[in-house]
Amino acid sequence: MAATSPAGRPRSASLPSAALLADLVGAGVLVAASTPAAHALRADERRFVAGAVDARRRQFATARAGARALLARLGAPTVGLPIGDDGAPCWPPGFTGSIAHTEDVCLVAVTRTSTAARIGVDVEVVDAVQCEVWDLILTPDERASAAAHALPPRMAAALFCAKEAAYKCWAFRLQHPFDPLRLTIEIDAAGDAFAVRDAAARLLPIVGRLAHHRGHVLAAARLPPAADAPRW
Repeated sequence: MAATSPAGRPRSASLPSAALLADLVGAGVLVAASTPAAHALRADERRFVAGAVDARRRQFATARAGARALLARLGAPTVGLPIGDDGAPCWPPGFTGSIAHTEDVCLVAVTRTSTAARIGVDVEVVDAVQCEVWDLILTPDERASAAAHALPPRMAAALFCAKEAAYKCWAFRLQHPFDPLRLTIEIDAAGDAFAVRDAAARLLPIVGRLAHHRGHVLAAARLPPAADAPRW
């Protein structure tokens, strides 16, 4: 989910530091945050934003430019990153990654599949995850957790952000369209790590981390290479 500012207000935010991002994604994963800007697209990418507004084109192009730069550092070939049938980027063989953005922040993470079978990242604007949509995106336990927190909007945004990141690294196992109410996020007492349970309350083999930066919440989820878990 790419959150937008309430009432269409423009936003301006400094980018998260390299140290914060590295701690978020963990060892072996490269990550970068940037401000959406104009970048050249490869031929196999252009059709996906052919009719899009300028803001969407900048987000899409910035993500691909950032992903290619990170992949090059891992020794991956320079290739296009079109959108696959599942709506996610198509990564080169042997590599995986994830992309997320708000109006003012584009977040990209990549790694080798020997490091993680899948990864997922997300970034949300805290005050964009409004209480009117909690019933649609948070389970009863999650809503109770948010309501009991000292800062309910911050907790709700963290829960949803974690859920989006978890979905991105778990989507390849799904046998049905994504339903946010079929995942339950459990955030630890420190507020910087989370676990994920499926609709049957099974603990999934996903390692999750959270961070906050100037009104934004960021999440990263990682599925270990040898993870063995049931489809759901």
